[in-house]
Amino acid sequence: MPWISFDLDGTLLDWPFGRAVFQRLRQEHATPELHEAFRLEYQTRFASDNPVAAFDWDDVHDAVTTRFHAPTMPRVLEFAADCHWDSAYLYSDTQKALEKLDARGWLLALGTNGLAKYQTYVLEQYEMEFPIILAPDTTGFVKPQAGFLHALITLTEDPDALEGLVHVGDLLSHDIACANNAGVRGAWIWRQMPAALQNIPILERTNHPEFVAAITTHWQAELLEHGAFSENEKEPKPDFIICTLLELLEVL
Repeated sequence: MPWISFDLDGTLLDWPFGRAVFQRLRQEHATPELHEAFRLEYQTRFASDNPVAAFDWDDVHDAVTTRFHAPTMPRVLEFAADCHWDSAYLYSDTQKALEKLDARGWLLALGTNGLAKYQTYVLEQYEMEFPIILAPDTTGFVKPQAGFLHALITLTEDPDALEGLVHVGDLLSHDIACANNAGVRGAWIWRQMPAALQNIPILERTNHPEFVAAITTHWQAELLEHGAFSENEKEPKPDFIICTLLELLEVL
């Protein structure tokens, strides 16, 4: 059976690291000036020749606090150990969808731009396991680079690992662009999809005018918020557009 890879934040979980850890960490230990500097440091690194460094959160903090002569930030994982990991951060459809895909024989992988050393900690909090974790520190690439998903071949030692691969994620500029660049199918999960659009059949959504317009709007907003990258020059095109993971079961 083919592989299916899932983004984590915004796809399987409702951004728990940002909400459980970073909001409190930066409120207690950083000024608004530092908040903005962290964001700019991330975007600079993401657009550099070493984009993997953009996701080393401790190193980003250290670079900024050193530049501003500010106190060192607590280590992210040490701080995370004292944070509350709300069960509500696990989307209600996640476990059911993963169980159904596993029962159908799909091979499940995680494909996240968070470093594996951070994201495995998150998975432990929600008792989730993936046999393969695609991450900047396990692949040497970041989404939207094609090498990120191509690394599945090396990590699985399966030369046919990309055959039939589907990557699922909520960010067009990272997830769907990565799938397009890697030459595999991409499913954009738009969890805030307006109710009126949810009535449009899944297989008709990609080419529907309202969805085409939404893709352009979301993609351009993401580039401003999450940072531009050389692989982002072409507007991404998802193979499927879903509002829940359970909808994915209808088209696979």
